[in-house]
Amino acid sequence: MDKSKVWVPDVHKGFILGRIVDLGSEAITVLPIDPGLKEIRCAYDRVYPAEEDDNKDVDDNCNHLLHISFLSSVFSIVFIYQVP
Repeated sequence: MDKSKVWVPDVHKGFILGRIVDLGSEAITVLPIDPGLKEIRCAYDRVYPAEEDDNKDVDDNCNHLLHISFLSSVFSIVFIYQVP
């Protein structure tokens, strides 16, 4: 199984970070990283790759442009400007 990190759409949060747990013939099943959320099934075209390195330094984000997407950009902005 792939177990890659991905972004999946959510009605309340916009997008949720999770890991692929099943690749079906018509949909992907993703287990959210947040333990309080249930598995999500969605179409292949609604799943977006996410950065695999949880400990990546913000300065390093621009050096390796592996997954440039709108969601990765939004996540980086939220991460950089979050209030402790």
